[in-house]
Amino acid sequence: MKDSIKFEVFRKDEAACEPIVKFTGVGHKGQIGVLLKNESIFREFKYDCWSYKGGQWFNRKDQHPDRLYASKPNNVSNHAEAWAHMDQAVCGIVVCGMNIWQLTKERRNTILNAAAKYDLAVYRFVNGSLQKEEL
Repeated sequence: MKDSIKFEVFRKDEAACEPIVKFTGVGHKGQIGVLLKNESIFREFKYDCWSYKGGQWFNRKDQHPDRLYASKPNNVSNHAEAWAHMDQAVCGIVVCGMNIWQLTKERRNTILNAAAKYDLAVYRFVNGSLQKEEL
């Protein structure tokens, strides 16, 4: 998890992310994610999305302006995605469905250390609400 947080903090490409206004958190209890600044989002979809170029499909979109975006409904999911410019976009760490003190000591310490090292706030996402944790 430590390496994953570091990767997200320092990545400079573009990446798919899930808009928090659409995210339900159901079935994600205890999962950890990063929160991105709103201004880093440059394209939103109501459904799952991907990118492609010249008929060839890609799993992600990067800085190439000739790539296009596509999206289609998924009848079994309420999932939506957006594209974000990741360079300095991460502004927090999010724990889904519980507060940080309910995590195992190891996971909690990893999050607290990363938050201090990268100057990030820690949030919990419970019942559709994002709340800043008091550390």
